[in-house]
Amino acid sequence: MLKFFSKIRHRLINEGNLKRYLLYAIGEVLLVVIGILIALQINNWNEQQREETKARSFLIKLKEDIASDIEFIMSRDSFFARFESNSEKAIDLFHQAKTVNDILTADSLFFSQWNDLRINKSVYEEMLSTGSIYTLKNKTLQDKLTNYYSFIESHQYYIKEVNETSTNLRNSEHLLPLHYLVSSKSSSNLKNINTDWINNINSPTYLALHKFYSYTQDNSNKYRRIIFKRVLNRSQDLIREIELELH
Repeated sequence: MLKFFSKIRHRLINEGNLKRYLLYAIGEVLLVVIGILIALQINNWNEQQREETKARSFLIKLKEDIASDIEFIMSRDSFFARFESNSEKAIDLFHQAKTVNDILTADSLFFSQWNDLRINKSVYEEMLSTGSIYTLKNKTLQDKLTNYYSFIESHQYYIKEVNETSTNLRNSEHLLPLHYLVSSKSSSNLKNINTDWINNINSPTYLALHKFYSYTQDNSNKYRRIIFKRVLNRSQDLIREIELELH
């Protein structure tokens, strides 16, 4: 092709027809420019196709992660429901406790550990680091993804605060008599431990234990299941949105 154009160019030069030569030169430049534009367009289209394929692959893996999170949360809900129920019984027993055994039973029923809200975020974080999330054409889905993981992070931060506060309340110096009581259950040791605080609403130990139980039950056991329900609703909504995008 280049040889063909070169022959035309030389023939026009030899003929000395400047006007025709200039028109030809302009035409040749235009052809080159058009060729470059077409090549760029093809390259952009190929790049766009690669980005869309990559984004689709991410969405498929993201859907799998979220589905796994849903399955885990649903499997744990009945487990945590028992913790909530047993802890409620423990609090009732604590308020009615009159003996050492009542306190020991109440404390053995109370569950105070809050496990972190474990969510698979590796795919989402990879989408952020590679910028793939911003190539999604569906901006509604993009916003939902961002809001979903921001929602998760805010609750994970809240959970961390609850854990710290609950631990501090449990480790209060006013609860040392309870710790001694729990660690020394044999009757021979009980006589050396102060138990006057049991059923004494004016005792710092009684008040500290009441505060620990109440705070942990409300902010951990009960609120945990509320958070799980919210996460489930958002996760299921996100799954539906991803499925619409994939079809």
